Amino acid sequence: MKKKIGLILCSAMILTTLVIPVNAQEYENLTQNDSNKMQYSEDYLVKLERNELAAKKANMIESKFIKNKLGEVIYPDYIGGLYIDSNDNLTIQVVEQNIPNSQNETYESIINIDENSKIEYVDYSYEELNELNDTILNNFLGKIDNLTGLYVDVVSNRVVVELEDLTDEKIEEFKKNVIDSPMISFNKTTIFELISTASPGGSFISTKGQQQCSYGYRAKLSTGQTGIVTAAHCLKSSGDSIPGIGTLRSYQNIGELDAAFVTNNSGATLSNIIIVPSLGITITLSANVNSSPVAGQSISKYGRSTGLTSGTITTTNYSYTDSETNISYTKQIRAAMVSTNGDSGGPAFQQSGSNSSNATIVGIMHASGKYTSESLITQASLINQHFALSTY
Repeated sequence: MKKKIGLILCSAMILTTLVIPVNAQEYENLTQNDSNKMQYSEDYLVKLERNELAAKKANMIESKFIKNKLGEVIYPDYIGGLYIDSNDNLTIQVVEQNIPNSQNETYESIINIDENSKIEYVDYSYEELNELNDTILNNFLGKIDNLTGLYVDVVSNRVVVELEDLTDEKIEEFKKNVIDSPMISFNKTTIFELISTASPGGSFISTKGQQQCSYGYRAKLSTGQTGIVTAAHCLKSSGDSIPGIGTLRSYQNIGELDAAFVTNNSGATLSNIIIVPSLGITITLSANVNSSPVAGQSISKYGRSTGLTSGTITTTNYSYTDSETNISYTKQIRAAMVSTNGDSGGPAFQQSGSNSSNATIVGIMHASGKYTSESLITQASLINQHFALSTY
């Protein structure tokens, strides 16, 4: 894709800044209709700050709940979910029939967190929805025809099941042969495609994979060995390398991850600075990773083809089966955000309203909507956990 990720490679007195879009006209066309041109206006920064504050409130609420052995938050049965609405206010969903009968300090602190947060009464708890989602995911996704994707949609308080053939007949067939539940709503399949490309001029082309992709973020092992994270589908599972960087060490292209870690054996200097020529700004990726993104939270990405684009998280647990490779992916972040071929592996991050030049890593770009302005992101927290990496 492109070294837009802000990787600055230094070798033998040669400094290469790998951030300029290959196709500047395409970049301009794709961003003309989104908020990028206004991204650093006063109004946008105020909105970003409100969104960031709402996300912090959501994380504060989640910190009150217990976690399972995997470190995942277990919501109490009176919580339907948390999301940030279009006005950047936190919405707390409450299952009215499950409200504690006696005084419950945790519940009281949640519903009275502040005057700007809203309470919304819903039918189902998040744990009920998540259990149903996992049942369909583990037993049916990739195993039966017509079922292509699913996720917990916090906003609608439903599990959304995506069907390739969305007809009344096929919906009834699903209900009869798979699961019939009022917690399910049905949508037409969203077609996502892996966003690497073989056209020339990208930020890197692996020696064996022959895929043009974007660098993601720098990371290191406990031994101190440094390297970069990018999308696994840009490389092969063994024997691959990236010229000027090093060799492939860790790789997973199924389930929770479309990610690879390439060690830096060349002596290159890996930077965490993203330079955006069209806006005349730089963005610094901090060593922090957001392991608890929230539906409705603002998110941005940088890639070799479309440069800097921004949008909003739709769900943090999207699962689907790729129609071309038949590989099933889980726990992907789905966002209303522009991306295209060549952006694979580029960093997805969240900027701060108080200092928009600083950003927290969320993940790397995985796929883009073929007919929609949507993107899928592999979560950095899961990548680092699986590969035993830390950011720096």
